[in-house]
Amino acid sequence: MSSNKKFKVFVYGTLKRGQPNNKLMEGIFDGEVTYMGKAVTGKEFPLVIAPAAWNLPCLLAAEGTGKKVRGELFEVDEEMLSFLDQFEGHPDFYRRKQVIIQLTEDHTGQKLDPPNIHTCWCYFFLKYDRSYLNLDFLENYDCWGPHGLMYDEGERDSNKTKKIQ
Repeated sequence: MSSNKKFKVFVYGTLKRGQPNNKLMEGIFDGEVTYMGKAVTGKEFPLVIAPAAWNLPCLLAAEGTGKKVRGELFEVDEEMLSFLDQFEGHPDFYRRKQVIIQLTEDHTGQKLDPPNIHTCWCYFFLKYDRSYLNLDFLENYDCWGPHGLMYDEGERDSNKTKKIQ
């Protein structure tokens, strides 16, 4: 029997609506998922695309560096949070940490003024070297964006425990 406990999760990359892995957030695989709306981080973080074959969007835990990152807020149950932990390689590849976000638009697209403040989980990329801090910082990730670095969906099937070169 599953628990009724819910967790808020901020997504900024391929799990967002319209992105390659969003189907995982549609609640058809594991657990319950509710889209809450568009959000932005309360503090700046570097969001980069890893310089590797897969073109992974990576949020680095270097608070105060980078930009306020735009993404989406979801509410998930324990089963879905466990699934996301596995998908993201938590705690060895990405690490789930709490952040403060501002919900700027609700699930219907209605702008929230002032924004609603939430503490939620977010996945930060762990295995990077200092050169990542010299990459272009994104405010909003889009797989098909002008950067020309399209995400390789084959990444899901690879061994995530290896450090990205």
